[in-house]
Order: sequence, then structure tokens, then C-alpha cells
Amino acid sequence: MMEDIKGLVKENKQHIALFGLIVAALAVILIGILVWKLPVIPVCLFVLLEAGLAVCLQNLSVWIHGAILIAQLLVGLLFGNGMFILVCAVYYVVSILVLSICDK
Repeated sequence: MMEDIKGLVKENKQHIALFGLIVAALAVILIGILVWKLPVIPVCLFVLLEAGLAVCLQNLSVWIHGAILIAQLLVGLLFGNGMFILVCAVYYVVSILVLSICDK
């Protein structure tokens, strides 16, 4: 029975990873709207921007991703939304990891 579950997970790992990405996107949107009382449209645009960045930059080396994260956090702190941008940066990292899982 355990081997059946492992086989099922191995066959559907892309679907599971994409489901996790959708859950993470919904979590970022809900946190931005309900916790920090940000408008819906900018929050959704940030989520789309992070996903688009992850898709476009997925094959870059790790240090460039680190530089992008640092730049995002600095801009977020500069404009006073550091915590929300931190959550968006975590979503960016999750998106990169999901894309690397789906490529295999």
C-alpha cells in the first residue's frame, strides 16, 4: 500500500506542486487583503508579477535570484510595505522551486 502511494505521488508530483503554488498565491492574496488591508488589484498584480518573474528568470544562477530578492526587499522597505514584499519574495522563491520541480 505504501508503494502505491509513493508511486501515485511520483506520477503526480507536477500536479501536487502546481496545487501548492496555487495555495501559496491565494495565501499571499488573502494576507495582503485581510491582514494589511491593501487594495485587491495591487495585491493580485504583485502576485502575477512575482509569478511572471519566476517564469522568466527560472534558469538563472542562484546568486542572481538572491540579488533580485534583496532588491525587492529594499524597494519594499523604501515604500513602507516591507512585510508584504517579504511575503511576495517568499512566493517568488516558492514559484522558482515549483518550476524546478516541474522541469524534472
